[in-house]
Amino acid sequence: MLKGMAFKALHDELARTIQFLHDERLAALDGLTQERSAALQELHATIAAERHALTSDVEQLSLKVVDHAVGQLARLLGAAMAAAIIAACLGVFLVRWFFFRRPLDIRRE
Repeated sequence: MLKGMAFKALHDELARTIQFLHDERLAALDGLTQERSAALQELHATIAAERHALTSDVEQLSLKVVDHAVGQLARLLGAAMAAAIIAACLGVFLVRWFFFRRPLDIRRE
């Protein structure tokens, strides 16, 4: 009978130990799950912030590229307009010089 009581006490103590370890394992897994969830939320927030920053950088870069292209186009058009005005003035001068000059004998008088 003493032997049976000892086995029962040992069995009860073993059952309590196993239950305690089981509860501790579940608590540790719950803690891990919460930490993993918090880490994933933080990672998601970081990725969203980086995506927003990258989008902003790309928009600014595209604006700079467009501004540069428009500036180059304005300079090109300015140069073309200047060349056209110079060509028109030269054309008027040449037409006047070839077709509307006075003969040499009129100039001497």
